[in-house]
Amino acid sequence: MSSPDFSKVPKDVMEVAKYLLSSDSKMRTRSGVLNGRRVEYFKGKAATHALLRKAYSKSKKRPTIDNREKAAEYMKELVDNGLILRVNHTPHSKQCSFNQIQDYNDDFYYIWIYEGSQLKTLLLGFGILLIVLAGVMFQVWPLKLRRGAYYILVALMWFMVAFFIMVIFRFILYLISLVVCKRSIWLFPNLFADVGIIESFQPVWGYGDEEAEKMKPDSSQESLSTSEVDLKSD
Repeated sequence: MSSPDFSKVPKDVMEVAKYLLSSDSKMRTRSGVLNGRRVEYFKGKAATHALLRKAYSKSKKRPTIDNREKAAEYMKELVDNGLILRVNHTPHSKQCSFNQIQDYNDDFYYIWIYEGSQLKTLLLGFGILLIVLAGVMFQVWPLKLRRGAYYILVALMWFMVAFFIMVIFRFILYLISLVVCKRSIWLFPNLFADVGIIESFQPVWGYGDEEAEKMKPDSSQESLSTSEVDLKSD
């Protein structure tokens, strides 16, 4: 079976699809089974809420969506262009089935037909293949190259040891500060945050209660969380 051709899909519609597939959209999906195949399905309401998040407007490439009606229009475009497919979902079950009427509504369920760019997947597969071949042919490597690989592995091993020691020390410091100062102190508070490598080590220290305040959702996001509640309840 040939893969769908999305070359004729309008650019603005494709940008909407790419956003919804990205982690920035924070659109909740759930696992289901369609014709014996595992799929990820979502409710229309979750998609329209995702399109109204602040993260959507960060890219100038994306079309302007400033209300629910506009969001619903673009979701219908996704259906009409075959990027998503409407399915029936059996309550309290993972079973899904095709729906012959392909239209859009906030209360309907959908699965993705478009899976985004496959370039990263191809590059990852090619990289894994190169690593496997390099490992198999290690014995025929030149002596200098094998020594270099050995030193790199040793350096990586010591780096991992140092990292785990730092994590343990970080936790001990947290416990001591909590008992002595009655206020938690974290070394590298962004160490495990979803940020870049450099940002993970900035700042050097911070208060744990300040991090908790940052994680509290503001009132502007409360209305957007209703889609997640609806999806969980189904």
